[in-house]
Amino acid sequence: MLWKPFNPLTYHHYLILVTTVALDQATKHIAFAFMHALPWAATPWCNIVLLWNPGVIFGITLFDQPIAYTVLTVGISCFVLYMLCRTKCPKERLAFTFILAGAIGNIIDRLRFGAVIDFIDLHVGGHHWPAFNIADAAISCSVLWLGLQFLKKPL
Repeated sequence: MLWKPFNPLTYHHYLILVTTVALDQATKHIAFAFMHALPWAATPWCNIVLLWNPGVIFGITLFDQPIAYTVLTVGISCFVLYMLCRTKCPKERLAFTFILAGAIGNIIDRLRFGAVIDFIDLHVGGHHWPAFNIADAAISCSVLWLGLQFLKKPL
């Protein structure tokens, strides 16, 4: 059968989605509210900074128009939602839920500000990882986990 019915999302998925988006937006709001006191050394290896990311992951810019990133992110989010509803694997559904939540968190920033707020700056010595936020962490960790699961599957 080529067409499979969609799996309905459970309240757990909605709870994870709403909680992740709320945590992302709350932490961005705090960073924005206290930007006059930033940068702040939270730990010896983590600074809290306030950076505006007009591009995609790690600040890579592909387009001159900020709306293009919003359209791209909405399109990817629709695909992720499709995959979330199609898969039967609970772990994959969890990963897709976090990816969707992260995308929604960043879409909210793009619609509000035209750019995404990044504020977590991890570093070791003088080597810094590109600044990111909770939404980016949810997306990156979930994509990495899905990639590792894909590599483990036999061909």
